[in-house]
Amino acid sequence: MDHHHHHRPTTRRQALGEINGNLRGGGNTNNSKDAVKKGYVRKNHRVSSSKRVQLFLFFYIISLSLEREMRRWFFFSKVFPLSLFKGEGVPRFSKVRTTYTLYLFFFLLVNYYYVLLHSKQSREVQQHGYIRTRSGRTPKAPIQSSSENNGPDVSMAKSSGGGNKSAHTRHNNNNTDPEVDGRENKLGGSSRLAKHDPLQTYSQNLTNKELREVRDIDALDKQNPLAVTEFVNDMFNYWFRVEPLTRVSCNYMRSQTDINHKMRAILVDWLVEVHLKFKLMPETLFLTHNLIDRFLEKKVVSRKNLQLVGVTAMLLASKYEEIWAPEVRDFVYISDKAYTREQIIEMEKDMLSELGFHLTVPTPFHFLSRFFKAAGADKQMQLLSNFLVECALVDYGALKFSNSMLAASCVYVAMRCLNKGRWDANMKIHTRYAESDILECADAVSRLQRAAPTANLSAVYKKYSNDKFMAVAKIAPADGLGDDMNS
Repeated sequence: MDHHHHHRPTTRRQALGEINGNLRGGGNTNNSKDAVKKGYVRKNHRVSSSKRVQLFLFFYIISLSLEREMRRWFFFSKVFPLSLFKGEGVPRFSKVRTTYTLYLFFFLLVNYYYVLLHSKQSREVQQHGYIRTRSGRTPKAPIQSSSENNGPDVSMAKSSGGGNKSAHTRHNNNNTDPEVDGRENKLGGSSRLAKHDPLQTYSQNLTNKELREVRDIDALDKQNPLAVTEFVNDMFNYWFRVEPLTRVSCNYMRSQTDINHKMRAILVDWLVEVHLKFKLMPETLFLTHNLIDRFLEKKVVSRKNLQLVGVTAMLLASKYEEIWAPEVRDFVYISDKAYTREQIIEMEKDMLSELGFHLTVPTPFHFLSRFFKAAGADKQMQLLSNFLVECALVDYGALKFSNSMLAASCVYVAMRCLNKGRWDANMKIHTRYAESDILECADAVSRLQRAAPTANLSAVYKKYSNDKFMAVAKIAPADGLGDDMNS
């Protein structure tokens, strides 16, 4: 069954765009007049482009006529009224022409700037379907379509939760579920969540007490365009949906004949050091890890080319994530010239070909960013969670857990270590996991945390023992998690 058969404008911008689109398409013009009268939409007093062209031609003809008259009456006159244009060896009328040419050029320049400045709004209305007011923001006042219009009746409603607004459409077939619409205001992010949405489905399993704990975690970011609060839940619904498609098998090393999981761990540990030395973004490290595992799952690699796979994966991840990515020669140098530039480029082509150029994948870092907001995590909790998840990157056994479960478990372990927060309804909704679902993964993560100070591969532990990372690696593990590591 197709759940997207009926289009529902569910944000204020979409609702305004639909009304504006109907009006531009020949709909009821009373709505437009009412909107202008009530101040929701600014009336357009601008001059059209054709009028501007006519004005330009009019001024140009007038200037030519003035020049012709000046040339007729003043060129041979001894008393030239415009003494400013007198000069030896240069006819007076040429200076007049120059003056008027400059005037016309200035007029044309201002006119062109005016066209560019004020055509932006019309382009946005045509492409995106929304209207801007004089202040440059989407109107806050409601606009209701006329009852004579055959389209849907669009209304804006303020939730009782302190200013979180949502738009919903009442269709003639009355297929809107008021209970689901009531839940949308508490979940935060996009208000376009439908009844079949997994986030809404999971919230229906909560008790009444847990529902009272649900809060809008995006309430403080409504005015932040970088937070994309209108679409953030849709984005993470997509990540959860495609996550199984990008996972690697937890026993893919069985297909490798010349390498094993210990060599993989040494490679990832070394890449953590390289990543820190190059001062790359965290996303780059997690994407590098994903590319290595996906490539090794698909192709048998010899021992001497394993490091080549690692540096090539980081090169690709850097090109994808970084603004200023390291060059090929940097990776040649960092690998002690074990590989040439041509070998890295050739491996780059092989890796992209094997992976089908599919580099947009959900990593634990993507889920961590959302889970931090749901947990209300401070900087210390975030750094501790990052330390735990990077310890799991080195461990081959962590591949049996999905990226979302690994991220949720690291946040849970960090909560337990710092005694901050709890696994409440917000965490259940946004992670899609109950506390009982992540205990196995949390135990595994806690065992890695306990073993980190004495482990042979210590790049992650040394990194997070630095004061720059608040020395979170030295925080004592939580009681009751990972205690059976020696059993």
